[in-house]
Amino acid sequence: GGELASIETFVPLQQTIWCKYLHPDNPFLPNLFIRDLDGRAGKGLISNTFLKTLFMGNVADNCNTDHVTGKFNSVIAGKAIVVVNETKRDKVDVERMKAFLGSPKILVEAKYQTPYEADNTSLVMSYSNEVTGGITLSGTSSDNRYSIFTTTKNIYQTCQRYFKELEGKTLSVDAVKDWIEGDGPDSGQNLLRSKEQVGRWINAMVNLHGDVKTVKPVHGEEYRRLIDRQRGAWTQTVEQVFTDSGFTHIRADLLERLVRNFNSGEVMPGKNKMREEIARFVKDRGYNISLQERALIYTNRLTKETIQRTVWRNNMHSYHGGLDDNDSYYGTEEYGRWTWNWK
Repeated sequence: GGELASIETFVPLQQTIWCKYLHPDNPFLPNLFIRDLDGRAGKGLISNTFLKTLFMGNVADNCNTDHVTGKFNSVIAGKAIVVVNETKRDKVDVERMKAFLGSPKILVEAKYQTPYEADNTSLVMSYSNEVTGGITLSGTSSDNRYSIFTTTKNIYQTCQRYFKELEGKTLSVDAVKDWIEGDGPDSGQNLLRSKEQVGRWINAMVNLHGDVKTVKPVHGEEYRRLIDRQRGAWTQTVEQVFTDSGFTHIRADLLERLVRNFNSGEVMPGKNKMREEIARFVKDRGYNISLQERALIYTNRLTKETIQRTVWRNNMHSYHGGLDDNDSYYGTEEYGRWTWNWK
């Protein structure tokens, strides 16, 4: 397929497939998320020819994220590999995806049939051509479910290099394309589905890697780049507020206005998604901060009107005095009015 960025990432990709072949019941293998910006990494050849031959047809090819996290998922039941094409990060329910990838059992449901529980046998292999990747990363240990890869050359360029270095042939892109798509026994596609050639690959893996029982997730340079791209500068504003030594609370609408004011021109979540993204950021960073609805802001001393808002609050902070104990951590009293402790 398309060439990966370095040998340091190619080897664990190879080992993950090899380990899945040797130990198909291993539920702890990192799932493969590949950023294919060119869109010509040869994923169809890999999944529909090589992997289907290696795993004797037990591959669910050309799936979408609904097959993994949606209701009707019978197409992936009992499969060794599930190949998800054209993953779009903003369309993936991250929590559902994590739950699927981390669960030894799944509930299988086909239309008009009774759901049943089954072993979660699938290793997910996802491709995306989005700059920010196909899955939202947190930068925490929860990302150990994923190995992150990117391709630097398409399949035609990779094959050109193969013929040049190993056979001393200089082939054009058109010649390589004809070789891959040809119908002869020695064409690229037929070599990938040849049981004899796949057997040679197995023998090579035995010599190279032996019995691989575990594989660490790949979190290299591409992983760090994607986190930076996904989070963007706007999360630094949130972090600055929440990590301030005097932070006790802030109105949710005020925080969102601050984010947009200090990061104008940057791509950031829409109005209806911002609060959800902040909540995910808080969870990923492990902050002891929660969203409190209808928090008491202040009471007008003349009209006795109680003003309530939704706030982000520091769960470690407690304010003693003024309001009753249930509401005491929402503000401090100054000039007869409950105000905010944010600089």
